[in-house]
Amino acid sequence: DGARMHGFAMPVMRYAAISGQVWSLDGSDNGVSGIPVSLYDQSGRMLAAVTADTDGSFGFEGLLPGSYLLSATLPEGYLFSRAQESLSGRSSYIISAENGQSQSVAFTVTMGEDLTGVDIGIGAIGAIGDRAWLDENENGMQDLGEPDMPGIQIALYQQGQLIASTESDAYGHWELTGLFPGEYEMQVTMHAELKTTVHQEEFPLVASIMPESEETVVHFTVVVPSGTENLHCDLGFRLRTPGAYPAAMNEIPEMDWTPYSQRK
Repeated sequence: DGARMHGFAMPVMRYAAISGQVWSLDGSDNGVSGIPVSLYDQSGRMLAAVTADTDGSFGFEGLLPGSYLLSATLPEGYLFSRAQESLSGRSSYIISAENGQSQSVAFTVTMGEDLTGVDIGIGAIGAIGDRAWLDENENGMQDLGEPDMPGIQIALYQQGQLIASTESDAYGHWELTGLFPGEYEMQVTMHAELKTTVHQEEFPLVASIMPESEETVVHFTVVVPSGTENLHCDLGFRLRTPGAYPAAMNEIPEMDWTPYSQRK
């Protein structure tokens, strides 16, 4: 831009700015505070460095128009977002790297532009699991003495791709570990004699996470937490026909409650 005064050209420069947020893949604020974020020019020369606020927000001002790159340093155990997060709907200027240090692809700001949404998605490996059981009184809660349900198939998908799968064991226990945090579509395949139990939210710690369904394969959304375990993912079932039990229940071993030190 320029303004002419008495035959002279007077250049006018309007600086640009960028702003963004470090966000957690599990939708929480876990780990987003205090992340060092650096700004580089196209040649790789560092121009400025800031630290993300308590909500993960950061920004750079007084920038000339041109191409820039971002870099962030993550705590040990944390990862950057993958190229696509299936359900979060958020983007990340930095995607997965082999270590906690990575640079974004180059992006451009124009004169006077205030570029927002320069976000960075992060998270730490998590786990999910709990117990599959038969809800004999069909109240949607795990009551004392209600039996375990072995042989339930559990699978996690993102972008239509199978990420991990397992099966509930002889005691109804199931767990999937080493998972990238974020939202997944869970697919539960049950025995033909079963349907899901009622879904209640009053007592979530003893409730089933599944929607009510007559189908033998159920799909719903779950969140794998960042850097911790979500072990409150109980799967509750009812019998389609009273007295008609899955054959897998005939193989449940009797629990040995003898202290390990006293076993022979």
